[in-house]
Amino acid sequence: MQQSGISPVSAWRYRNKGWLKTCLISGRHYVTRAEIARFNARMEAGEFAGQVRTPSRSSVAA
Repeated sequence: MQQSGISPVSAWRYRNKGWLKTCLISGRHYVTRAEIARFNARMEAGEFAGQVRTPSRSSVAA
């Protein structure tokens, strides 16, 4: 994960969302180079881009 620039916490979140596939070996999760390349290609294509949610004035405490 250090080589790809993704923190371990982000990798865990991406794995839980199903965005990143891991291999389970002896109870530890590993990411293959092919999966990193696939993930980076999907990220560059904007597949994970979402809309930013801003709170409305009525939900902001005064």
